[in-house]
Amino acid sequence: MTPIKRPSMLFLFPSSMRSVLADVEAGVAPSELMYGVIELRARGYRVAIADHRFEDSFARVRIPLRRYGVFLIDWRTIVAIWRHDVIVVKDNLSLTTTVVVKLLRKRLIYVDSMFELPRRRWRKALMRKSLTRADAVVAYSKSQIALWSQYFGVPASTFTFVPYTMDTEFYRAVRPQHDAAPFVLAIGRDLGRDFFTLVAAVKQAGLHLKLVTLPYLLPANARGVNFIEVLQYVSYGELFQLYANAAVVVVPLKASITYPSGIRAVFESALLGKATIATRTPVLEEYLGDQEIVYVPPRDVAALESAISKLIGDSARATELGANARRRLADRLDMSVLADGLIRLSDAPTRRA
Repeated sequence: MTPIKRPSMLFLFPSSMRSVLADVEAGVAPSELMYGVIELRARGYRVAIADHRFEDSFARVRIPLRRYGVFLIDWRTIVAIWRHDVIVVKDNLSLTTTVVVKLLRKRLIYVDSMFELPRRRWRKALMRKSLTRADAVVAYSKSQIALWSQYFGVPASTFTFVPYTMDTEFYRAVRPQHDAAPFVLAIGRDLGRDFFTLVAAVKQAGLHLKLVTLPYLLPANARGVNFIEVLQYVSYGELFQLYANAAVVVVPLKASITYPSGIRAVFESALLGKATIATRTPVLEEYLGDQEIVYVPPRDVAALESAISKLIGDSARATELGANARRRLADRLDMSVLADGLIRLSDAPTRRA
């Protein structure tokens, strides 16, 4: 019997992934950070990662240009693309990347590339060209597919819905340790976070707040106050302990978010069995209902303060919400779902340039 030929895959990430891959392989980081690389290799696929453009002498020029929507590819990455069948891009939509991949007649799949809708007309035009030339654009949300289809004037079939997935086996709850005072936990390094409303609500509730974020994301009302502790970098062991000790977890989001902001933080909390409060968005509602999470309106300090106080005062309800959320996600959204999706998309016919 002739063995089935599996396509070789090359993953392009927005930053160097060597250390991340080492952590995942060592078991100290979850495999979702590698977007299916681990699971595909376990199934016998030849999967490579191209870190070349972050290591050469032009990296210091190439990386800053990304802020302006300019994505340059070095010659070693072009050679790597030529040597593989399928190119998976975990990055912003890039016409440069799209053109290179299609000229080399390779299959192109964009994953986790649908962020804020572009405001500038030239950015919109370039992104539309990438959307129409890529072989597949993976979307985590059906509501986002409808929005992007209308905004860019492309068929909904341009996008392929694949649920957001996590390394469900990695997330194991640990025993809580005694803390001096109950605290609210919020985690996020995303510009879509509304920490201003969160700080105001926690202050109103008379609680402590622990924020795992970056300093530049701190709102003005978080500076110079003694009820907030800011943590920039923590290990996963430390993170799990923070979750275990927290009275409640909050994922506050800005109004009119059009991309899956907060989804990883919500899933992380759910997989650890924590009761979670989040700003209501169409994306999150596709995954979790009112029996698994507490939703609040955006920019509503009173509603958020009330939700926090009620959940802290009702431990039975908090336990029920956490258990329901974990059960829903652990049963349906492990990394095998993403691997299955990438395999299906890799085996489909390639669109020519």
